[in-house]
Amino acid sequence: EDMTVKLWDTASGACLNTFSGHKNGTICLATYGDRIVSGSADGSVRVWDKLSGHCLRTIHTYSSVWSLQVIGNKIICGCVDASIRVFDIQTGQAIQTYRGHMGPVRCLQIVDTYGEPIILSGSYDKTIKMWDMNGRCINTIKAHQHKVNCLQFHNNTLISGSHDTLVKIWDMNGRCIHTLDGHDNMIHCLQFRGNQLMTGSSDSTIRLWNILTGEHINTMKSHSAVCALQFDDRR
Repeated sequence: EDMTVKLWDTASGACLNTFSGHKNGTICLATYGDRIVSGSADGSVRVWDKLSGHCLRTIHTYSSVWSLQVIGNKIICGCVDASIRVFDIQTGQAIQTYRGHMGPVRCLQIVDTYGEPIILSGSYDKTIKMWDMNGRCINTIKAHQHKVNCLQFHNNTLISGSHDTLVKIWDMNGRCIHTLDGHDNMIHCLQFRGNQLMTGSSDSTIRLWNILTGEHINTMKSHSAVCALQFDDRR
């Protein structure tokens, strides 16, 4: 962990910029416009200018930030102290703190299925919670037998991956539609494209699934744990 954030050219593989300032490992990233937002184990969020590399703002969360999302003028942070903290992206002022989880908040998604934003949070307490923007918990899903490590949302479908090696597909009422069983170690990452889902795991494989049927399509082997995935639609 060199505590930096790097911006890369996907075509050439060249590093375009390095953002230095965090005092511990950088765990999560988000972007909006020409800004990059980084969350760190040093208990802070930093907002960077993508082109110049300058840190525009440091927001102190006082707890390690393990996940974050940006919506409008708000930064939503999932923290190791089991809280979800909301900050004004322009001023850095704290707006609200959501409490309800009993373990670190490892992953967040923001969805707009009911005409207003809903925050989805996955935690090491094995649950997924749904929150309105006022901080009210509107649903809790007892999702897994182990820590919830990642979430993705697409077309009214929620996907969760866990340390229990399983991937689960949920509807927005919290009903489990499919359980995808095939990995031999914890799930780190999920990525959609159409009706297909890629899952990456500590078992050094990437698996491809059909979301609608839960059918396993293909397995690709890696040399080490797969911790992040992203489709490149240009290829």
